Amino acid sequence: LSYKDWYRFNVLQRIHLNYVEGISLGTASVVAAGLVNANYGVAVGLTYILAVDINIFRFLYSVFYPRKNGARNPGRIAGIALCYLASLTGIGIFVWRFLKEKVL
Repeated sequence: LSYKDWYRFNVLQRIHLNYVEGISLGTASVVAAGLVNANYGVAVGLTYILAVDINIFRFLYSVFYPRKNGARNPGRIAGIALCYLASLTGIGIFVWRFLKEKVL
């Protein structure tokens, strides 16, 4: 393969692995929210895994990453920032509900 083909392959591999890494974080946030309150777990799961994160934010990441500027592309940065925001929301719900129900 030429250098250009290897570069393209590595970019696509990075996009794929980002999806794989994101699924584990998403699953952990759903399980954590579900342990405290099942309704919140379902809400986080539907929002994070099925709707918002996979279909919109990671799509932005995967579309803009192979384009010009690569990792510095503003569309890619926005997509991945929103992915992390979605996962932190799930974890935040877990911490908030846990503190409210068990500690406070």
